[in-house]
Amino acid sequence: MKNKKMIIISCIVIVVILATICIILALKSNNQDADGKVLKIEFNDNASMGNTWKYDVDNKDIVSISSKTDYSECEGMDGCSGKIIYSVKALKPGKAKIIFKWMNYDDELQDDAIYEITVDDNLSISEKHSGSYFEND
Repeated sequence: MKNKKMIIISCIVIVVILATICIILALKSNNQDADGKVLKIEFNDNASMGNTWKYDVDNKDIVSISSKTDYSECEGMDGCSGKIIYSVKALKPGKAKIIFKWMNYDDELQDDAIYEITVDDNLSISEKHSGSYFEND
């Protein structure tokens, strides 16, 4: 009887752990934090060759870029690819557009990514994106 209880408790613990992992993965794939108030936007990056992402937010009362994080896959090597992640924070309900531009070392446009952001009354973010950056997906 005692072994049966231990097996049942173990199974419940495993189910709870798996459910938690599924929720975390779902949130990550949705690129939002747990309460939906921060949207993560990730781009391929290659700053070592002089390329850079520039952005413009048309309605800074609705959203702001709260952080930018760069990840290099081979630190210090020219031509090495990496990732850049922008965190977009909801400030108040409304609509905003963020235009990201991938510029080369001569400040010529290489790619663009346009995010149309909607923030609801709970400050949860939804988005639609377009632009040349997504054409090869």
